[in-house]
Formats: sequence, C-alpha cells, structure tokens
Amino acid sequence: MIHGSRRSIFIRIKSDKFVEEIREIIKEKDTHKKKDIEKASRRIVFSFYNMFAMFFINRITGAVGTEKLSETYKSILSEDSMVSMKLIDWSIKLDYFHTIPFQDMEKFKKEISGNYFVSDLLTLAVLKRIHLFHVNYRNKQKICSLLGIKMETQRLIEGKSSDKR
Repeated sequence: MIHGSRRSIFIRIKSDKFVEEIREIIKEKDTHKKKDIEKASRRIVFSFYNMFAMFFINRITGAVGTEKLSETYKSILSEDSMVSMKLIDWSIKLDYFHTIPFQDMEKFKKEISGNYFVSDLLTLAVLKRIHLFHVNYRNKQKICSLLGIKMETQRLIEGKSSDKR
C-alpha cells in the first residue's frame, strides 16, 4: 500500500513539474492570462496521459485481441470487472469484432459517467474504429451521438483523408 502511495505522489509531483514546464513555455509567448495558462497546461498533461494509456491499451489489444476468444473475455470480466479491464474489452470489441454492441456501450458509458479519463479513452478507441474500419453511416451516427462526438468533424476528417487517397 505504501509503495502504491509513493508512486502516486511521484506521478503527481512529476505531473506538476510537467505542468510547470508547459506553463513557462506558454508564458514566454505572453499571449494568455495566468488562468488560461494553467488550464492549457493541465489540458496538455491530461492529453499526454491519455495518449500514454491508449498506447498500452492498443498494445494489449493487439496481443490478445480476437473475436474467437469472446467467451474467454466474458469469463474474465465476470471474475474481475475493473474499469481498466472493461476498457481493454471494449478496445478488443472495437478492433476485432464485426458488430458494435450499442446497448452494452450505452451501459458502459453510463457506468463511466463523470470519469473523464476513461470516457476520453473510450472515445479514442471508437474514433480509431471509425477511421480505420468501414462503419456504415447509420452506425457512425449512432455511436457519435452516444459518445458526444460531433458528426460534422468526422465528415471533415473523412473528406480530407479521401482526398489524400
């Protein structure tokens, strides 16, 4: 328990140092108010942690992901239903399963309501699915509505990426 507490303090100290470094870079530009600098610094750190977590989720998903093991995943989740395990399960479903279980996703979204970190990770996993795999327009609309993703932005991204193809 003490070891975990030390790690938490270490991460918090390093986070504060990281925020301070970003704050100093922004101050050099002298374009923001103090409150805006703090907010932007924290947003950048939050985004950094999201990218870091998504990297590991994608690594795990790539290592164990297949639709053939869906019963195994269900069994594991019935024994240990930590949010992190559920998030990895969702990443596997989005990357390897042919259909998106919308009702289950709606339940999970309600479960993680208020947890911005996990909500953002789920959104990133969904965006990966939308951009890397074919998702019909109706399902894309449904999933974007469910997670609060702007469809207009997705259409713009699709237009730009099809121009480059």
